[in-house]
Amino acid sequence: MSQTLDEILLGIRNGRHEDFDTLRRKYAPLIASTAASFEQSGGGSRVDLTEEAESALLRAALSYDIDNCKVSFGLYAKICIRNALVSFRRAKLSRERREKSSADAESRKRRRRTELDGVEADEILKRIGGELSELERAVLLKYTDGNSAAQTAAELGTSERSVNNALYRARRKLRERRPSE
Repeated sequence: MSQTLDEILLGIRNGRHEDFDTLRRKYAPLIASTAASFEQSGGGSRVDLTEEAESALLRAALSYDIDNCKVSFGLYAKICIRNALVSFRRAKLSRERREKSSADAESRKRRRRTELDGVEADEILKRIGGELSELERAVLLKYTDGNSAAQTAAELGTSERSVNNALYRARRKLRERRPSE
């Protein structure tokens, strides 16, 4: 006996797993084509996208208003699946950007810890250590330890602008004292 779509949706709402399996089989082509489309655009792996699309189909089945339907369930499901995959792709891209940004910041921080303008921190202090003011020395040491201007300013109880100016003066002194090559 073939069930109507309304009976399948009511069965899903009543917890009948076999009704969701029926609905999933019926909408398998939509799920597969939408997942494939998002996979091609870099939205994720087909397995992850298919799982997300199936979850969206379940949410659509649970939220579709059978009694007051202004659109067909098929269209409603298609919109829900597409929106879920767009959100999935956005979240994936956001994670990737955060990871890249974090990796880039860590890389900059590591470079800063050991070098300033291509010169090792210990060498800087040998060359111009006696010429640095107390603030310039403190800023330089915190900068080469990887602290940001904001962190350094907070720790030294001064403004970010003062920190940036002190770092600029230390760099200028370093450039003036570079050995001629």
